[in-house]
Amino acid sequence: MLQEYDFQIFRLPPYHCDINAIEYIWANIKRQIREINPTADMEMNKLFRETEEAIYKTSNDRWQFHCKHVEKLEKKYWEKDAIIEEMYETLQISLINEEESDSECDSEATLSAESEEDDI
Repeated sequence: MLQEYDFQIFRLPPYHCDINAIEYIWANIKRQIREINPTADMEMNKLFRETEEAIYKTSNDRWQFHCKHVEKLEKKYWEKDAIIEEMYETLQISLINEEESDSECDSEATLSAESEEDDI
């Protein structure tokens, strides 16, 4: 239905408000409302109107600014993920090598014990 009206659907990652541009927009809107209503005692109808006005005042430039910010953060997260992945692979290799050397020591100890039994 949304596609009929040329709307695009963006899937947003859960639990990552820092990479959801809408969270920055909501923060701007809430800040604007707090500036108008610092004591938080505004009548509900007026609060609703002010909120609507703040939403409509949100410019495309503001959206683009936040979207670019989110893209930068995503890029940093992907870079960090690659570093962690590389470290994880190195750790796996190290553990495998240690296990191999442990098993080599075990087999040498077994051979040594067997040769001692033969001497007895």
